[in-house]
Amino acid sequence: MKIYPSIDLLQGKVVRLYQGDYGQVTEYKADPIEMTRKFEDAGVDLVHVVDLDGAKDGAPVNLPIIEHLIRNSKIKIEVGGGIRDINRAKKYFNIGVERIVIGTIAVKDINTAREIIEAFPQRVMLGMDVAGERVALRGWRELSDFTMDEVINIYRGYPVRDVIFTDISRDGTLEGVSIEPLKKILELSPFPVVASGGVSTVDDIKKLLALNNPKLEGVIIGRAIYDGSIDLKEAVKVAEEAKNVS
Repeated sequence: MKIYPSIDLLQGKVVRLYQGDYGQVTEYKADPIEMTRKFEDAGVDLVHVVDLDGAKDGAPVNLPIIEHLIRNSKIKIEVGGGIRDINRAKKYFNIGVERIVIGTIAVKDINTAREIIEAFPQRVMLGMDVAGERVALRGWRELSDFTMDEVINIYRGYPVRDVIFTDISRDGTLEGVSIEPLKKILELSPFPVVASGGVSTVDDIKKLLALNNPKLEGVIIGRAIYDGSIDLKEAVKVAEEAKNVS
């Protein structure tokens, strides 16, 4: 299981939202370039970057910062937030993004989502942001009528890289991971799964590892890193040791 630290960008600043609420923003005095270098020093090989402005409004507000990150750090970058057509996807890949996350169009514009996935096989991830049983859209401001199993079934047989599962009720709360919903999506999904939301300590990493599920490809950690409740180097070490044991 890989550890993926997250950098969430809102109007060029590093922030975290509480349960996806744009009205509850915590801003961190963190330079994105310095953060990627710290992540690399901790043994991480890829950073999860979210353009929160893009997720909310569909415009790539933070693209220049993301491009600057790629040009000035060695670590790989995956990007989500506001990628709603193939031209936007191409633009990110052209500047050197390793892989992208699509969410809203996976439900709102299935044909376009499939086109992007087929154009970039194994480089597109499905963002499965869930509130209860329903998948959320547009920066979590809208609930669709789709459940996560319905969305997954739409993309069976397509070259999806993996699914990022986020329990919105846990995101940014440091309340721990949602194990039972995660088990459900691991059972449903034909694709590898990345867990996201609620990770607060290394014990949460251990709980995920204890599932011993080969489909669980990784976990995204955000607020816990910035608040200091988790030591990234320790988290990476714990995950590496588990891999060596298995």
